[in-house]
Amino acid sequence: MLQYKILKMPRLFIGIKIETQHKLELFYSELREKFKTSDINWVPPINFHLTLKFLGDVESNLIDSISSLLSNISLKHNCLILDYNEPGFFGTLSNLKVIWIDFIPNLKLNLLQSSINTSLTDLGFNLENKTYSPHLTLGRVKRFKDEQNFQDIFNSKKISPEIINVNGFQLFQSKLKQEGPEYTILNAFKLAPNDK
Repeated sequence: MLQYKILKMPRLFIGIKIETQHKLELFYSELREKFKTSDINWVPPINFHLTLKFLGDVESNLIDSISSLLSNISLKHNCLILDYNEPGFFGTLSNLKVIWIDFIPNLKLNLLQSSINTSLTDLGFNLENKTYSPHLTLGRVKRFKDEQNFQDIFNSKKISPEIINVNGFQLFQSKLKQEGPEYTILNAFKLAPNDK
């Protein structure tokens, strides 16, 4: 188990850390350059992740129980492969909120997320009934000034396919700071190897 420092009511989520690769870095850099006149809080690549379940503020004494439950889940799910799909955004062109990339639909990922979502109800967490839409957040928009050419820029900036091998997932603590959130991995869980 990893050592960790916790707050009285740490803000937690479960996710998959996404390591930056060449094509993602290139796409990210191009978007930043194209939207440089806008006020966007770009997510540092070190913070790239795919959220499986947001837990919110959690009593510290629940962390060991959460970790034990996640450890059991990890043994029942195999390693998986992800691939980027298309860029997208939350909000409207006149009220843009978040810029992201989604992933090609993946049955193994959906089963893992569903298992985590369902199992955590045993510890009192709410069951999320909405359809799971995995995405990687690139930036949060404060003020957008590129409306006129946004669609042309966005449509022309497709990310090339790039395989992401996922061998595990993590329990994160998120500390909200003025310069943006800071993420700490409290525990990591290895997925079962695929049968050869």
